[in-house]
Parts: sequence; structure tokens; C-alpha cells
Amino acid sequence: MIKRIAVRGVGARHWVPAMSTNWMLLKPILSQFSDACQPTSVQYLGNHGGFSGARLWRLETSLGPLCLRAWPSELPSDRQLAFMHATLRHVRAQGLTFIPAPLRTRTGKTFVRHQSGLWELTHWMPGSADYHSNPSPTRLRAALRALARFHVAAITPDGHDPIGPSPTMKRRFEELRAFVNGPAASEMRDRVPDGRWPELDLLAERLLEQVRARRDYLNTLLEKPLVQVTQQPVIRDIWHDHILFDGDEVSGLIDFGAMSVDTVAVDVARLLGSLVDGDESAWDQGLRAYSELRPLSMDLRDLVRTLDHTGVFAGGLVWLRWHYLENRSFENPEGVLARVNHFLHRLETLNGCSTDRALESWRDPRKKNGFKAHTALTDS
Repeated sequence: MIKRIAVRGVGARHWVPAMSTNWMLLKPILSQFSDACQPTSVQYLGNHGGFSGARLWRLETSLGPLCLRAWPSELPSDRQLAFMHATLRHVRAQGLTFIPAPLRTRTGKTFVRHQSGLWELTHWMPGSADYHSNPSPTRLRAALRALARFHVAAITPDGHDPIGPSPTMKRRFEELRAFVNGPAASEMRDRVPDGRWPELDLLAERLLEQVRARRDYLNTLLEKPLVQVTQQPVIRDIWHDHILFDGDEVSGLIDFGAMSVDTVAVDVARLLGSLVDGDESAWDQGLRAYSELRPLSMDLRDLVRTLDHTGVFAGGLVWLRWHYLENRSFENPEGVLARVNHFLHRLETLNGCSTDRALESWRDPRKKNGFKAHTALTDS
């Protein structure tokens, strides 16, 4: 019997196998793959700095390095994983070698169910998620073009992609409205700080101050209509740490556990916001690079910015909700603090001006700085 440990990830509570470097414990899973996939050495990586609750192993094999992943037992479902794998294999087959398509088992399946868990085996993606330590226009262009290539390749082969409101936008609007108009806001104020995590308390107080100061603008965002958009397979969780570089080239996109059907604007907003924050010039460069391969209409460009700005509010608040209201714990506390600090910085610099100036500009758009702020948020 394999010992199991409790892990609380960013979603619900997860259970994953507590296997370490003793790769013999992995034999029931690995034996279902071809002889070429059998490892000569195994390196256990834990969650590899991620937040999903998954467990990773690097295997050295005759095929080269492979990545074995144990998904958390509650997420994804068999159906979700089959959809994700079918999409990745379809994209990889079109020459996108930076996409880690899952390998098939001896029986032709792309994942293994073992002791209530789902396991997959993919090629190991080389490179480092180091854009922030070495940013450049060339790398930004490479990142957005890689995303565009994925989207073009992932279009449903029969061309019958659904049309409707973005599920991500709809869900986010509902969550933010519930926070703004419901009891969660006052409950959060009552619980922050609570002394359990002093470093987070400091960030949480500042973040809530920024949300309160920008409530007028948040309400303006929430009044936007849910437009009809073409939907297709998208990654959803594509951000700085999930795009790998080898020099100036993108060598891998990783972690597709949140993949679903939505508008491509979700991915564009998520990736650009995580790479360049609110830098307007860099946003323009990134959007141009993406549009060279996958054109964006003006409506989609506006939706990208709305997704980015609502994501700044929602991204910070969800971490606070998980800790203060739902009492979740996290394996990577330094990573959590970094994520909250990122959203705090985005709020403090949203639209490139201070909180006081931002509020003043929205109350009186006739003022010079206010007009600049207004046009930057709407003319995208």
C-alpha cells in the first residue's frame, strides 16, 4: 500500500501519492508504458514550485528525459484529462514541438488510473521560466507568437467552434459582484489581519485598501456587457512560470490542467499581464506579435484588457479568500506571497497612475491626466 499525504492546493483539498525517489513504487504505473519509457534514473520534484497539487518526476529514458505527473485526485476528471490530451496531441501533430503531448500506454490510452489517481507521461520540456530575469522585446514577441501558434493549431478541426459569452468573464463578473455587493467584503475586513501569517497580513491590508480605493473603476468594469465571442480550446493558466525559454526562443509551454473551451482573449490577457504588468508599450508589442499569426478584432482587444483588469482585482482577492475565509494552507508560501505581491503591484499601478490620481481622473475626465487614464482603459 502506498502511503498518502494530504496536500491543499489552490483548489479544493487534494490527495496525491507520497512517493519519493524510490522509483520502484512507480512500477505499477510505468509498466503500462512501452519498454522505451522505462527509466534508468528518477528524480522526484514534488510540485516543482507550482500550485496545482500535482506531483512530478523527471525520468531519464532511452527516449530522452520524460515527465511523469500524478494529478490531484479531485482534478481533473477523466473526461477533462481526455479532452486536454486530445487537444495537446492534435496541436503537437501540427509541428508545435514546444507542446508536451502525452505518450500512449501499451493499450493506446494517454493516462493511467492507479489507486484513485490519474497519471500521465510526457516528454520533458527544456528551458527555464526566466522572462522576468531577462526580459526583451525579442522574447516577448516569441512568447506571444508561441501562444498564437497554439491557438491556431487548437482550432476545432471541423471548424464548428461555439459562440457565446466568455465563461471565464461570466464567472469572474459573478465572483467580483458577489464580493462588492455581498457580505464577503465586510467579512474580509473583519478577518484581515488575523496574525496567522504576518507577511501575508501586510500585503492583504494594502491590497484591500487598493480595492476599496478603486471600487468605482471596478464597478465600471462590471457594467460592461458580456459580448458574444468565438470559443475554442484555450490554456487558461498560461502565465510567466508556465512558458519556458532557451535563449530567446520559447522551448516549452507547460501545465495544461485548467484547459477548457473559451475565448483566446483569456490566454492573451493572462500571459501578457503576467509578463509585462501594465507596461502599455510592451502590451502593444505583445498584441502586435500575437495578431501577426492570429488576428484580434477590436472587440477582442477590448475584451483582453477587460479580462486583464478584472483579473487584477480577482487574482488578489481569491488568494485572500482562500486563506482568510476558507482557511486553506499552501505548500509554496513564498510563491503565494509573490503572487499576492504581483496583484498588489498591478493594482497600485493600474493604468500607470497612483490611486488618488486614478480616482480623480475617473471622477473628472476633463482633466488632462484623467483623459489619458480614461483613453488608456477604453481605446484598446
